[in-house]
Amino acid sequence: MDSNKSLIWIPIILLTVAMLPLPYGYYMILRLVIPIFSVIMAINAYKISSDSLYTFIFIGMAILYNPFLPISLFKEIWVVLNLASAGVFFMYKRAAN
Repeated sequence: MDSNKSLIWIPIILLTVAMLPLPYGYYMILRLVIPIFSVIMAINAYKISSDSLYTFIFIGMAILYNPFLPISLFKEIWVVLNLASAGVFFMYKRAAN
């Protein structure tokens, strides 16, 4: 992650922008992008510490946002989950520094 520290801002920004009323296609893009970043961060967290809580949180986020077996929830719940997910990425960024 050292060479790509600024890339972690991509999921943070995408998840924060998801608070706005946007077309359905934007949320489908989230379902593609967020699992990829979550898996990358899970691998990175595992490399740093094999028993890191972040590893399990990012795996859970990858499952939650996966595009192959979508989890259907109410919009209000997704708003909270998007904010929480952005917060996890941000906290991980701060912890990794």
